This record gives sequence, C-alpha cells and structure tokens, in this order.
Amino acid sequence: MSFKKIKSWPKGWYFNPKNFLKKEESFFAKFFHLNGLFLILILILLLVFLSFQFFGKIERFKLDLSALNIVDFEKVWGEFGEDLNILAEDRILFKDESLKKSLAILNQEYEKILDITGDMKILPSQFLINFSQKKSLTEVLKIAGGNISQINESFTQINNIFEKHQKIFESYPEFLKYEQYFNEAIFLSKNLETHLLAILDLLGDRYPRKYIVLLQNSSEIRPTGGFIGGFITFDMNDGYLENLEYFDVYTHDGQLPDISKEEIPEEIKFVAGSQWGLRDANISPDFSISAKYVQKLLEASKADSVDPVIAIDLSVAKEFLSLIDNLYLQDFDLNLNEENFETILTYIVESKLTGENSPKEIFKNLIPEFLKSLKNSKVSLYDLSILISKLVEEKHIQGYSNNLEIQNFFKDYGIAGEISIKADEDYLQIVEISIGGNKTDRWIEEKISHNTLISGDGKILNELKILRENSMNLEKLNQQKVILKSVGFENIDPIVENILFTGTNKNRFRIYVPLGAKLEFAKGVDSETVETKIDDDLHLTYFAFETELAMGKSQEIFVVYSLPFDLNLKKGDEYRLKIVKQAGKEPIIFAKEFLFETGVKVYSFYPVEFEKEDDGMFLMKGILKGEINVGAVVGIE
Repeated sequence: MSFKKIKSWPKGWYFNPKNFLKKEESFFAKFFHLNGLFLILILILLLVFLSFQFFGKIERFKLDLSALNIVDFEKVWGEFGEDLNILAEDRILFKDESLKKSLAILNQEYEKILDITGDMKILPSQFLINFSQKKSLTEVLKIAGGNISQINESFTQINNIFEKHQKIFESYPEFLKYEQYFNEAIFLSKNLETHLLAILDLLGDRYPRKYIVLLQNSSEIRPTGGFIGGFITFDMNDGYLENLEYFDVYTHDGQLPDISKEEIPEEIKFVAGSQWGLRDANISPDFSISAKYVQKLLEASKADSVDPVIAIDLSVAKEFLSLIDNLYLQDFDLNLNEENFETILTYIVESKLTGENSPKEIFKNLIPEFLKSLKNSKVSLYDLSILISKLVEEKHIQGYSNNLEIQNFFKDYGIAGEISIKADEDYLQIVEISIGGNKTDRWIEEKISHNTLISGDGKILNELKILRENSMNLEKLNQQKVILKSVGFENIDPIVENILFTGTNKNRFRIYVPLGAKLEFAKGVDSETVETKIDDDLHLTYFAFETELAMGKSQEIFVVYSLPFDLNLKKGDEYRLKIVKQAGKEPIIFAKEFLFETGVKVYSFYPVEFEKEDDGMFLMKGILKGEINVGAVVGIE
C-alpha cells in the first residue's frame, strides 16, 4: 500500500454618556493633534505590511530579490529592460515569429510599468500635500490601488509569456530570476488589491471609524492575552486620526449598569464572581467572541460604538522599546527601556504613586512620549516589518471587526484570533486565567509535550504533559529591587512586593480539545476537581482545573484523554492536529511524540522533522510561537 502526500496539508508552519466625560482638551490630546501625521503613517505602515503579507515571509526579505521596495524594484526592472534588449537583438531567436511577437509585448508591458511606477513615486509628496491642506488622504491610496491593479495585469501578461516560451527562457538564467521576482510581485499586488477596500475602510474613507485598542497586561494572563487595565479610543476620518483618549478600565466599568446573570458567561464567575465588566470581557480565547463582549459592554455603558477592536499586550510595548533603546518621562524623571519597563511601570501603578484615584495617570505621559521617541528614532522599515511580523505570529496583536471585508483582511494575515477546527481533526489549546489577583505570570516558565498513541483499531489516545516552574527566587527578587532602586524607589511595600514578585501564582486552566473528547486520567492536580465542560461558542470540549505555584517551585501536570473519532486504518487515513499557543504568552518549548501500536504503519509525517527514537517513538521538538499543524498518514502493515 502507498500513500501520496495529502494535498490539503498546509505548506509550512502556521504562523493569521457620549465620549464618556466631556473635558477640556488635555496635553495628551493636543500632542496627538500635532503629531497625527506620524500616527497615520504608523497605521498605514502596519496595514501595508499586512497586505504585503510579510508574515511568514520575513526570511525572504533578506534575499536580494524579495525586498519589494521601490529602490529594489527600479534596480531589478532596469536590469530586466537591459536583458530584454539583449534578447531582442538575438537574430537566431528572432526567426521565431511567435517569440518575436511575445518580445514586442514584453517590451510594451515593460514601458507601461515604467510609466506607472514613475507616477507612483510622487504619491508620498501628494500624501503630504493632502495632509497639510486637510484633504482626503484615502484618495491618494485609491490612486495607488488603481496603479497597482494595472501593474498586476502587466506582470501577469509578462509571466504568461515566460510560460509560453519556457524552453527558450530556461537557456537564460537571468530570466528565471525575473520570473521568480515577478511571481512574488503578482502575489503581493493581488493581495493588496484584494484588501484595498478594507484598508480604505479602516482609514475612515466612507465614514469615520472609531477604534478601541485594549491594553492587556500579560503578567496577569487572560484568554486573549492579559487583564484589560486600560484602553485607547480614537477616530480615523479620511486617513486622519482624531479624538484620541486614554481610559482607565475602572473608570469605564464604574459607569456600567448591572448585567443580568443570564448575559454573563459561565466562566466569569471564576474570575470576577457576579461582577462582569470590560476588564473581564476577554473571557473567550477566540478574540472575535471576546471583542463582541467588549462592544456589548461599551454600548451598555452608553459609550460610542467601536469597530474595529484591537488588542495588544506588554510584549508589544517591550519589543518597540527594544528599537528605540530608551524612553525618558520628564514628569517622572524616569528612563525606561526594554529591561526595566514592566517592573517600573507596574510598580508605579500598583503602589498608586500617581494618586489613589488615578493610579494609571502615568499612561497619559507614557504614550505620547513613546510615540515621540519612536518618531525621532532611526528605526528602519526593515526593523519595523520584522517586529510587526513577530508580534502577529506570536499573537501579541489581535483585531476584530463587524465589517466582513475588514475581518477577512484580519483573518488572511493572522490577527483575527479566531478558533476553527475541522471535523475529525485533533485540537489543542492550553488557556490559563489568572485568578489570584497578582501579576506573577511573567515569572512562570512552561514546557509542553503532547504524545499521541494510535492503536491497531484506529483509536487515538493523547497524553499531555505540562511542566511549569515559578522562576521567581531571592536572587531574581533582589534584581527587581535593584531596578526599582535605580530610579529612586526603595522600601517596597510588602503588599506590592507580593502582587508583583513573591505572591503565589494562582491560575485556572482550560485545556481545549475536540468536542466529545473523554478525560481518562489526570495527575499533578486533584483529579476529582478536574471538570469536563463544553464551550458552546467554540464547539470544543475543555478540561478545567485550578493550580497554585509558589515562588521557586515547579509542577508537572499530566492529562490523558481519548478522542471522539477513530482512524480508518484498513483504507489508510490521516491524523491531523492543530496546536495553538495562548495569546499574550511568550513562545513555549514544545515536543510532539507519536507511538504506533504493533501492526500500524506510518507512511509520512507533516512536518517531516519527526525522528524515530530508540524506544520506538517518533519525536519532533520545536518552539510553539503561534500555531503548528501536525499530520501523519497511517495504515495497516
């Protein structure tokens, strides 16, 4: 018996009251009015990176022909024109009338693209002119979209000619290089063309669009990345950023009416009892569901409707700080960097140094100063593209919109955070929720291994092992105190020390598996307290339990469960597994193992990196950054 590679397998690792209170315009708001152009450019930059599908393609960026910027394009395009002229002078080739006509078309399309790209070079200046005159910025992007559509048609025509005369062009290696480059150009331009309407809509082309950006604290982990401590709202109108404000989440939640018990998700009781607010809206690991809760709770408080909903966590801030090296807050006389940012910021908030009623006042200084420093830095587009790609792949940036075109845009480029599973497909996502009220998740280090046993009758048994260690110890505690002392914070309050550093980590686990999976065995937790539940929104089963882990301690959790479907080994079948990392968590060391009962034969694996061990197991080790798809084709010997 033989099996061909399953064509449907993926081609690589998967990486996807009004205005509250009316106030006098603050320095924070004035700053953004003055620096709106920079924010607009950052937003457009993010959208363009998404549409050009840098995610999963960043390694190609390092190759000579993959950086699709205008400088490289002009260089390659010029070389193509020179080589085209040389080819056209080959008298032997010109005896082929079909080729002669094709070369004439090539030259025609070459001149057409040359004219279009020449026109596109003035778009940045048009953008600046429109900004200075307060004209529509989205009109400039519409012009660019029309140009890209024409370029795409010309590239398609050129590549059709390459295919038509493939044998001839194979004799000219330089043209194979161009074909590869133009295929990439077609791919990128088609994606941009497909999502241009969504990008324009995001920029407020037809009507203003109000954004909300949730600021999630991943040191207090929640299903979509972390506790929502605050949020930013702003409007995009014809490409202009307006009405930007920062809100402490408790200010908003204080305006919420009582929510009926019937409307409160069941899992909320483990986090907040019967008090449901925006701070706990991200209770579902599916960001689209949690985002809808955010919209619902905002509307319940009589706030303006928001769409889209964007979420970021602490990793976004820390990674951007790594690019600008240092951030100085004059009002607090603080120098923040990638290493001390989280420690100092959370200490100021938890110690309420800016006032009992406004512990997060520092954010109103931090955000504009951060953007100002980024604006004045020498960060390259290459560095930004690498960083944004990494953050999206690792699920530190997520987005949701009620608008179908925008949501499809988010889905295509990995920021939608939606959960989907196919029938008869294995699924694993470990979701943790901090229930201890402290910020100790930053000290927890984890490793995961997942072992699948396939028996001769096609039944599947999975063993999941989670190794957790609370890395906080006296040495690390002293290091944190040194950081605080370096900026003048001494004599730390024991309560604050417990919240930030030494407190016992208390989390509720939800291990998501296929609907109908059956728990067979649990160890490392009180097996009698492990509950088997069904998430009706996700159509998945999950095993729920709580754990505690004190500083310096470690624990191993074993969960064994059987799947609700069998494999048809007589005809030959495939086992598929999707593993998804929780948003907000850093990449996790991961191992996947297979064990096959005697008489079961494996024909191929996806990915191919599986190696057979001495004990008969097949093992693959790696880092779980976002999502991984695993497969095995199996049958009877």
